Amino acid sequence: MPCNESLQLYDWLYLGFMAILPLALHWLYIFSVCQHKSKLAVMHILSAPCELCFAGIVSLLLFSPAGTLDLDSCTVRQLSDWYTIFFNPKIKYTTTLHCAQEAVYPLYSIVFVCYLFSLSLSIILRPIWTYKCVGKGAERKLSTKVTYAALYFYPTLMLIHAIAAGLLYYSFEYLLILASMIAMVIYCIKRDLLNVRDIFNERKILQHTFIFFCHLLLLSYAIIATGTFFAMNISQILPYLSATPIPLAFFFLTVQFTDPNTVALETTNREL
Repeated sequence: MPCNESLQLYDWLYLGFMAILPLALHWLYIFSVCQHKSKLAVMHILSAPCELCFAGIVSLLLFSPAGTLDLDSCTVRQLSDWYTIFFNPKIKYTTTLHCAQEAVYPLYSIVFVCYLFSLSLSIILRPIWTYKCVGKGAERKLSTKVTYAALYFYPTLMLIHAIAAGLLYYSFEYLLILASMIAMVIYCIKRDLLNVRDIFNERKILQHTFIFFCHLLLLSYAIIATGTFFAMNISQILPYLSATPIPLAFFFLTVQFTDPNTVALETTNREL
């Protein structure tokens, strides 16, 4: 049967999550290798979402109904819909009839197409503006290193999507909450941000503000997806959105009790 139903909001949020994954990997790698090259970091940070947005728009235009930003789909009813290859019928229990189709169209195939376009844009465009805008020497090598990272990100994400797409569909909001909170804690610890004053005392206040804003945005995205999955309307989801700053506030309020220096000092005092 052809897929002619409208894509549900939860399905759109899932596709958005699959676009967030490569963007997050790009930005994490850029922040880690270009932290002392602010101009170079900004160029790559702006380039990654532009590539993904363009790739996403082209992918939407190619899929049915072609030429529009809408999608015809088949409703996902259960986990097995993602793995139809394991449900090919056996004629008289001997001959397998290979007739598996994409029962979750287009949630499975459009992700591969989007990743392929985004990878192609990274390979084509980044070397061009690196050659035009980045000087020779260490900066150009660093920019090339960031571009090469995409050659590892996208094939890895494609493999994960090919194997675990159905599992991600039903759990991406919880994974997003967990990953966002872990990344926020790691960032604060590595940057030695142990209280709110440290954020405003450093020169990198814009970077810190950007990271914390992304953290709150990801938590809000995950909460909306969770509420949508359980058929909650926006008025029911809003109270939960107000709780997004709680993990960040909890970290700053309790980190002083888990500071290794404080623990070591208390241990020394007890021994004395």
